[in-house]
Amino acid sequence: MIRILVVDDDRLIRRIMVDGLTDEGASCLEASSGSEAIKAAVEFKPAVCILDQNLPDMDGLSVLAAIIALPLEPPPRAYLLTGSDDESLSARAKAAGASGVIRKPCTPADVSRLVMES
Repeated sequence: MIRILVVDDDRLIRRIMVDGLTDEGASCLEASSGSEAIKAAVEFKPAVCILDQNLPDMDGLSVLAAIIALPLEPPPRAYLLTGSDDESLSARAKAAGASGVIRKPCTPADVSRLVMES
């Protein structure tokens, strides 16, 4: 069972993602801020992190950098979740170590296909 950390400050988006990914067989944990996400990554040791770019305390790229710096083996794959169509954000995310960028709006099935098949 794949372990997925879903990070978004919007409770409804987190709930939809977690419910959908759980239905697909994933074990999920959710966080609503960057600091919660980093703590959760240490404790939960996810295989995949889905990180919203716009969080109340830090941006998704900063959370990505902090999670990549953790001594997790193997390091989790991370996807930046954003409503932005800024192509430079995609390039910066990939340069920072993200496996990809997920554009909002998306469905849990879209996310599942991406993270479960990679």
